[in-house]
Amino acid sequence: MTSTTRSAVLTFGCISLFTSAVALAHDGGDATGTYTGDGSGHLITDGSGNCVRIGTWNKDGKQAECDADMVKAAEPAPAKPVAESAPPPAPAPIPVPQVITKSVSLGSGALFAVNSSNLSASGNAQLTQLANDLKALKSVEAVQITGHTDSTGSAAYNQSLSEKRANAVRDFLAAQGVDSSAMTTAGMGESQPVSSNKTRDGRAQNR
Repeated sequence: MTSTTRSAVLTFGCISLFTSAVALAHDGGDATGTYTGDGSGHLITDGSGNCVRIGTWNKDGKQAECDADMVKAAEPAPAKPVAESAPPPAPAPIPVPQVITKSVSLGSGALFAVNSSNLSASGNAQLTQLANDLKALKSVEAVQITGHTDSTGSAAYNQSLSEKRANAVRDFLAAQGVDSSAMTTAGMGESQPVSSNKTRDGRAQNR
């Protein structure tokens, strides 16, 4: 009688233990090397629903079913979208330099004596002012110096005299600091009169 009762108790206890183990199995995942599992390899939780860790558990063995907070914290934050940069503004157009052409007429009577290519005192004063005006400009591209005469004398003589007068003006301006490489000279002789050569005033204008 006693033997039979003891056997029944042992059998009941075995069945009870097995049932308890199945009830605590975690259906969400399988056991790993850091968590305890049942005979089927499923995770086992304690009375509070926590996975049962083995003694050598460490953070490297965490898994989502048991350590959801830790796994979530370890996930990298989503990358912020890179804002598209606005295209660089178009470069401002390079301004085209304005070229100004200015003509200055100085009468031969104010610059030279009659039949001479030597500058007079009055001519020096006028050309000094002209040199200062040229140097005040930001840049000087070209200075064209043209000499003229009236029709008195031969055409060949007048041509030579007009060239000498143009060269005399160039040399004076260069001595005042005007860039000589920007200056060119030419003599027109008596070929381009602006007035009649029949009167004294007309001949003075043509020089």
